[in-house]
Amino acid sequence: MNYKLSIITINYNNAVGLEKTIESVVSQTFTEYEYIIIDGASTDASIEVIKNHKKHIFYWISEPDSGVYNAMNKGIEKATGKYCMFLNSGDELSDENCISDLIDSADDEDIVFGNIKFNGNTINFSDKLTFYNLRWGYIPHPATIIKRSLFNSIGIYNESHKSASDWEFWIKAIVLNNCSYKHIPRIIAKIDSPGLSSLNNSEETILILT
Repeated sequence: MNYKLSIITINYNNAVGLEKTIESVVSQTFTEYEYIIIDGASTDASIEVIKNHKKHIFYWISEPDSGVYNAMNKGIEKATGKYCMFLNSGDELSDENCISDLIDSADDEDIVFGNIKFNGNTINFSDKLTFYNLRWGYIPHPATIIKRSLFNSIGIYNESHKSASDWEFWIKAIVLNNCSYKHIPRIIAKIDSPGLSSLNNSEETILILT
């Protein structure tokens, strides 16, 4: 089957959050996806959660990794869908129709993204992406689909960075390679943390820019 979407969840010792994330995925009305879970050798009940939902999971593995980006790259390596989406453990899709709406809104753009709820507050993103708003902002991974082919043409995430590799990817894709993108004014995901690329990573971003 040619899947339209590969949903990738990375997890480490967050069984409660993982359960919440999986339930939000399997409740979707959109079904043309493959679900990939990359676990970093959790010692809590995460593996039990995964096994309880194994009929909905295309691929999963539990083994030590060298960090978040290493885990994300493992997911990309196994993905076969036209688009990839990273929904980390603890993140939730906003409602049962959000993936369908996101996919239906895509007109073959390289990147399509929506809005998020962070700790109950709605965060709306700009329709137009520039170096300036990427320099001081971010694109929300849990509300974004990325053409898998971009990881071939631009490269996978740089595992030498601790928290700025997804930011570096956005800069390469949108600013340097002029990839097409589209923002839809709809909440796609509810998250508990803003994501690595929105954290204070000034030292790494300066290093990338020099």
